[in-house]
Parts: sequence; structure tokens; C-alpha cells
Amino acid sequence: MPSPIAHALAGLALYLAVSPPTWPAPRWGPALLCVAAAGAADLDFVAGFAIGDGNRFHQGPSHSLAVALALGVALAGLPIRSLGGWTRRWALFTALALSHLALDLVTRDARPPYGIPLLWPFSTAHVHSSFDLFPNMERGSFAVALAPGNWRALATELVWLGPVVAATALYRLRRR
Repeated sequence: MPSPIAHALAGLALYLAVSPPTWPAPRWGPALLCVAAAGAADLDFVAGFAIGDGNRFHQGPSHSLAVALALGVALAGLPIRSLGGWTRRWALFTALALSHLALDLVTRDARPPYGIPLLWPFSTAHVHSSFDLFPNMERGSFAVALAPGNWRALATELVWLGPVVAATALYRLRRR
């Protein structure tokens, strides 16, 4: 699965693309909330770390369309005027949650169960794309996070998502 950095870059790109342009910089509170929403599905690691196995609950129900839609509804209720009305906020936060699922679907998964339970609670089957855009990011401990394969995975994420963030930042500047 991708690193938190990949999910954060996707969240930042979505924020820059849809939020109103402000000068000299974006509003960092809403931007950080968008970055957090893009990575929220991975909060299932917290429960695993609490019992000493970070991967124990990963790729569970938090990685489903139902939870993505629910997260969109929950976060849309926050009074953030800079992100527009309720419908616009719901669309943004749902897109952020879906961006997480999309990145997970196109990342090599080296650990069973392969893929994500996209249609939970209607199906527990795990879904994965046959197209791997990103290499697998090993997880489990801080030492594993520093493994050489993870550096390659991170570099690949930056090569693909860095230009997306740059393009949305340029788009934002031109809208100003």
C-alpha cells in the first residue's frame, strides 16, 4: 500500500484544485484537514499498534466505499466557509476518501489479503487492480519503514504525485 506521504500529496492536490485561491498562501487549517481526510482510512493502523501488530486491522472496512461516503458526510458538517457549502464540502471530503482507495487499488500489495474490501458491508471480498502504478511500501515497525525497498517506493510516489501537486498549485495561481 502507498505511504502516508502519497496519500498526503493526493489530499493536498485535491485541496489546491478545488479550494478558492488565497494570497499569498492557501489556508493551512483546511489544507491540513484535507490531507488528514485523504489518509484517514489508514487510521486502522492505530488499533493494530495498540495491540502490538500494526498490520492486524489494516485493509479492513475503513478501506471501503461505505466508509468513504460516511467520512464525507461527517466532515461536510464542519463549518469551514472557505471550502464552500455543505454539498461542496461533502463532495470534496468524499473525493479525498476515495483518493485513498484509488491509490491503494493501484499499489502492489505484497501481503494477504490482497486488495481492499471496496464493497464492504455488502461483500468482504478484497478488490485489487491488475495494474500496479506504485510499488509496495513495507510496514510494521520504524526499522521496516527505513528499508531500502521503501525508499524506492517513496521515490516512485514522489515521481508520480509530485507533478500532480505542482500542476494543481500552478492551476491555483492562475485562478487567482
